Amino acid sequence: MTMRSNLLVLALFVASLASGARADDPAQAARSLLSEGEAHERAGRARDAIESYTRATEAAPGDAFAHASLAAALAGAGAVPRAVVHFERGSRNDVAHQNLTPSR
Repeated sequence: MTMRSNLLVLALFVASLASGARADDPAQAARSLLSEGEAHERAGRARDAIESYTRATEAAPGDAFAHASLAAALAGAGAVPRAVVHFERGSRNDVAHQNLTPSR
């Protein structure tokens, strides 16, 4: 990692501490990991983004957005079968997913 990316990750960590993130709050842990993954993606570090998104889905397995983010990153990296798995998990977990699918 470059010095700039190290500083970005450090800033995200400090921000999560300042926001009152608790280690026992899976939703907050997932949000922090999602932010970390987004920062990695913006910096062009797909592998690091996938790792952060994976950890987000592990912290909060029911978080549809975490699964969708991981699915998008995996698809972008060419891991389409794994992406489909996480897209489906996210869809099952998303209470509002009916709004994203066509009506029959």
